Amino acid sequence: MDASRLLALPRELRDQVYEHLLHPSANRTRSEEDGRITYHWDLNIYRVNHQIHEESKSVFRRLNCFIKIYTIFPESDRYLSQENYVTFISSGRPAELFADHHLSIYIESSYTFQHGLFKYLLHIDDLEWFSQIWFYSALGSPGINQHLEVTVTLHNPYSTSLYDNPVPKNLQKRLLEPFGKVKQLQSISFKGNPYPSIEKAVREEMEIPYMTAEKCLEAAVQFKEEGNIALKANRPEDAIESYIKSFEAIHIVIVNKRRKDYADRFFGAAPELTSGPYKGRLAYTAWLTIRIQLVANVVFAYLKLENWEMAYHWGNRSIQLMRDTVGTVESEPYTGLPGVPVSDQLGRIYYRTSVAAKQMGDKTEARALLRVAMKYLPNDRTVATEHASVALRI
Repeated sequence: MDASRLLALPRELRDQVYEHLLHPSANRTRSEEDGRITYHWDLNIYRVNHQIHEESKSVFRRLNCFIKIYTIFPESDRYLSQENYVTFISSGRPAELFADHHLSIYIESSYTFQHGLFKYLLHIDDLEWFSQIWFYSALGSPGINQHLEVTVTLHNPYSTSLYDNPVPKNLQKRLLEPFGKVKQLQSISFKGNPYPSIEKAVREEMEIPYMTAEKCLEAAVQFKEEGNIALKANRPEDAIESYIKSFEAIHIVIVNKRRKDYADRFFGAAPELTSGPYKGRLAYTAWLTIRIQLVANVVFAYLKLENWEMAYHWGNRSIQLMRDTVGTVESEPYTGLPGVPVSDQLGRIYYRTSVAAKQMGDKTEARALLRVAMKYLPNDRTVATEHASVALRI
């Protein structure tokens, strides 16, 4: 880099150059396949000369904020990073040595034998997802949070004052508000001079109970109906957006091609529903029913967009899940879904996935899927016609 040309610019323009290089969004990549995030800061600009080092470092510190996590659980890296795509900047010794963080989180327990503390470094942009995964973990494993003692400490790593210099209020809100999702802890303490109004708001949100299975399903149905309206109005992109919100309402997260279920045990443990559109049915069967309906609708929306790859991906993923769970290809169509009256929807998934396969040039796959679709929908003339169009000619 030509330092003289950069320094010839006014400071405002130099800061814009630094922001372009050092902003987290410019140094973050998300996998198109599964949505996994990685960071790749290039800090070579620090080496140009002393003035540019100091200026660019000041911008980096303004744009980036870090959180250090200490936990007693040795499996945290596997569970959070590998299985649930929480992005850690570093872990172990490098995380321990990092000192420029604004928040420390200690997760401990007096009920568990501790093997020491495991350290991780997190960017503030990923704190919301970290807290969301904590929410999902406790949702699926009731009681786990009741054994946890959490200490959250704010501090300003760049303060040069000998006196108290708290973290600014707007940054405190970003750092502390995500913890409102974390419920039923044995104890949590906030240190480092948090603003009383922020701590109070966080604690109040933590006291709000988990939404019941009925309410989750009601919200999912509402979003699904909004998607259906958009689809009928020939707005498939809007429909997909509503269907994804419907999935999220029942704790299924969609990121690119990744679909992750966080509520299997939550709905499995819920009693018979006493209100809402599925009143009188088991929560788990209602949850399965709406999942299958949503998949069939999403595949249809992608067909309308002529996005054959995504239509096939969505349909095939669900078909493979059923094969893994219920039986082999030879056992199709499946009848082992008691209380889940969705044979027509399953048939539509097979049929619509076959259309995508055909458009992608795979008539063999299309024929195999259509044979199953015809068993689910024996009287559907559209399916029969499509099957005839890919039938082998003698």
